[in-house]
Amino acid sequence: MTQNPFLEALNSFKDDLTNVSKKEDVLIVKKETLKKGLELAFGAKGAKLHHDSPLVKMIDELHTSIKKSFHHWDVELENSRPMKALSELYSDRVIFLVFGKVNAGKSSFSNFITDLFPIDQIKRFRFNAGKVEYFNERFAEGVTETTATIQGVELGKNLVLLDTPGLHSITDKNGDLTRRFTDSTDAILWLTPSTSPGQVQELNDLKEELAKKKPLLPIITRSDVLEEDFCEEVQDLVQVLKNKTHQNRQLQQDDVIQRLKAFDGIDSAMLKQAISISVHAYKASNQQERDLKEAGLSDLYKCLVLIIKDAKVYKVKKAEQQMINFLDNKVLSSLQNDIKPIINKLNKETKHTIASLNKNKQRLASTITADIVSDVSGIINRHKDGRDKKAISAELNKLIEVKVNKALQEELSQFVAELKHTSSTLSADALGEFEALTIDIEQVKGSVSKSVTTFAGGFGGAWGGAALGSMLLPGIGTVIGGVLGGLFGSAAGSTAGDYFVETEVITESVGVSTEKIITKTSDSIKKLLPNMIEVTFADVIKMIQPVEKLCEDLEQVIQRFSTDIDTLRG
Repeated sequence: MTQNPFLEALNSFKDDLTNVSKKEDVLIVKKETLKKGLELAFGAKGAKLHHDSPLVKMIDELHTSIKKSFHHWDVELENSRPMKALSELYSDRVIFLVFGKVNAGKSSFSNFITDLFPIDQIKRFRFNAGKVEYFNERFAEGVTETTATIQGVELGKNLVLLDTPGLHSITDKNGDLTRRFTDSTDAILWLTPSTSPGQVQELNDLKEELAKKKPLLPIITRSDVLEEDFCEEVQDLVQVLKNKTHQNRQLQQDDVIQRLKAFDGIDSAMLKQAISISVHAYKASNQQERDLKEAGLSDLYKCLVLIIKDAKVYKVKKAEQQMINFLDNKVLSSLQNDIKPIINKLNKETKHTIASLNKNKQRLASTITADIVSDVSGIINRHKDGRDKKAISAELNKLIEVKVNKALQEELSQFVAELKHTSSTLSADALGEFEALTIDIEQVKGSVSKSVTTFAGGFGGAWGGAALGSMLLPGIGTVIGGVLGGLFGSAAGSTAGDYFVETEVITESVGVSTEKIITKTSDSIKKLLPNMIEVTFADVIKMIQPVEKLCEDLEQVIQRFSTDIDTLRG
């Protein structure tokens, strides 16, 4: 039998891994930088807000979630120590993980590869709680789950095979154990049974491993059939295990690759050509060169040579990739799925609160202004007699402060821990002026007797004229005569006084008008109050705005971390 190319590749494997990346410290630094950045973002933001306000409760929820996440990440790091211990223990060897669902033939495959080595180069072990425990028995093979823990075998100086509980193990503990230890390996040999290769659930698990950019070789196992054949020795029909035809194998290999390529999220560049084998058919044969080829094992060896080369390249950067896997799958995933939704919710609630305050301040200003303006008339009328504008100003300022501060307290105390008292500065000059009510009186100048004489002369002439007119023109003569008589009488009376009387107009005050001062005062209040409300609302909004900044800072910290991961990912 010709030399096995797989074994030749292993023998030529050189321990030139002195530059293997050991960047676990970088992982810690990245995580601690993230933690410091998130904690720093909180600072004293929200300290001025009311402790029972919805925003403060959401900030507390967010802070608690972040702290829990860091605790969870620390636990995950601690749980990964056995995986790291395994990596370090075999840092100078290629580690293959034999990976697949329950009853995919993993133990049989591992035993077949093991049998290629001399007995003195075989050391079987169990990996338990970070320790290696050696044993001598072959891996159990059967139709039920036979592997209950991580087991492996050291083969020669350069190879380690890990055989694990199936991904769809009958116990969740076993499945979790498998996933955790996949990170310790340099390449994955994915075994899927020929009876149902590449099922959806298997592909889901495979997708997770391919995302780690680890070399992977799909192997279709148990590619054989039971056929009846006539046996010369016993002269009867017997069941014989035979390999599936080359055409059948090729169809299954192509089908598995097509399933992988069509599966959402799998990078085709990471795929190796699938290989179909039957360990059992080979063992049942004469185990000649031809039998090896018909069982697909010759092609398997060639594929293993290629996967060794890829595994060596991966091993050099494995520590870095392990770090990336942790930061990506544990830390960043938690930030994106658990923390960012809370940040978005807080940010949305903060913007909604500020928008509501901006809207409510106009409503509140209108309500308070109308309420206080309705009291202006009464206050001014109480002080109109003394026209005491200072008293009016003082009373109005007191009224404004009481009503405005009460309304602001009711409206805003739910948001802030302490609300500033606002003062009114309505000055007396802003009230306008009282207006006196007056009447004009026309007063005759000169002595009373002269005026009386004039009056009498006018009266006598009018009476005499009226009598004369009645005799000359009955009916209307009396009226005309009265007018004429008045003129004549006035002229006659002027002999005792003047014809025109000299008079003067005197303005007398009869009261005080409040109409203009009420209007002016009301206008001043309408200008003053909205400004007072605006200043207080602006102060409250200023106390809330740091929460917006908190959300912005947290998102920036997460984004920087995500960018760092992208850079590491290459």
